[in-house]
Amino acid sequence: MALADILERIEADTAAEVTAISEAAEASSEAVLAEARESAARESAAALERARAQAATDAATAVAAA
Repeated sequence: MALADILERIEADTAAEVTAISEAAEASSEAVLAEARESAARESAAALERARAQAATDAATAVAAA
């Protein structure tokens, strides 16, 4: 096998590896972003529920004090 053929094969293998790594990194980034969105949505829902519970408690306290 000629040196040029070997170098061409190395370049092709390297390009394939770089592409695979890039695709894996992109998929990983998308997964992390999706998890962050889901986590933020859960935290927001929990905060909303706490606010609703506090509002209900405050209303009950106000009615009892009246």
